[in-house]
Amino acid sequence: MSATSWQQLNTRYDALKLREKRLVFFGLLLVLAYLLLILLIEPAWLRYQQAQRQSSQLQQQLAALTAQNEQLAQELSVDINQPLRQQLAQQLELNQQQAEQLKPFQARFITGSQTVALLHDVLAELKALQLVSLQAAPAQPMHLPGQDSAEPPALYQHLTTVVVQGTYDELQQLVQALERLPWLLRWQQLDYQVQQHPLAHLTLQLATVSEHESYIQF
Repeated sequence: MSATSWQQLNTRYDALKLREKRLVFFGLLLVLAYLLLILLIEPAWLRYQQAQRQSSQLQQQLAALTAQNEQLAQELSVDINQPLRQQLAQQLELNQQQAEQLKPFQARFITGSQTVALLHDVLAELKALQLVSLQAAPAQPMHLPGQDSAEPPALYQHLTTVVVQGTYDELQQLVQALERLPWLLRWQQLDYQVQQHPLAHLTLQLATVSEHESYIQF
């Protein structure tokens, strides 16, 4: 601005009234404050807002990392073998229950040698009877109530077919003698055929159970 222009402005300012001079003064202050805001305060405010956003992002990331660490610590604290131990404990408990169910009958199980000896003893008492044949079938697995079919069977059923020749009265005595036995040995099928009167063939299918798959051997 030239000296002449400045002189003119100064002259015009001197000509203003006091109230007008005050308005000009405060107006200049506002302009200076606005310029100060633009040049100094606004950049600082923008930097502050950016720092706040970065701080918020860092806090979110920290919270996410903390949650991941807590989850990882929880996973590491879990015993991966616990389900297997529970399954084993359940299986042992089931085996114990099955053993308790079988306990009253175990004393009545009959072994293979006992089966042969028992039949010979019964037939020896009924001397008139003649043993025609004695044959054992493959063992059949049996599952206890509540036992999973995929598990090994708790018991096996053994079937033995006996063919005996004698009179009707003698064969009836044989059936009655077998029914009185204390062992878990019962007849399931009975076939009576007269061969030459008074002699007949009696075919009995005897059934017993044991804890072993193959034990009847003749």
